[in-house]
Amino acid sequence: MTELAATQLAMLNHLVGSLKPGGRLVYSVCTLTRSETTAVTAAFSAAHPELEPLPLTGLGSPHAELALLPHELNANGMFIATWLRKK
Repeated sequence: MTELAATQLAMLNHLVGSLKPGGRLVYSVCTLTRSETTAVTAAFSAAHPELEPLPLTGLGSPHAELALLPHELNANGMFIATWLRKK
């Protein structure tokens, strides 16, 4: 895992305790590297069974993770993941 990915995972782990039941957590990065996207979300999800993936239906996705690809948007690439703290 890269240094940035380790920092991102540490930040997620640090703030999850502040999330109230029913609260939503959004992770968004302006990169498409696996180490900073799906590797971080997989490690975070595995460590936090009190959270469940939350589909990004507002962005037209039935999935809890979404990669916005530069060639499709004529913009920078982005990655978004969301979770819901179980009640």
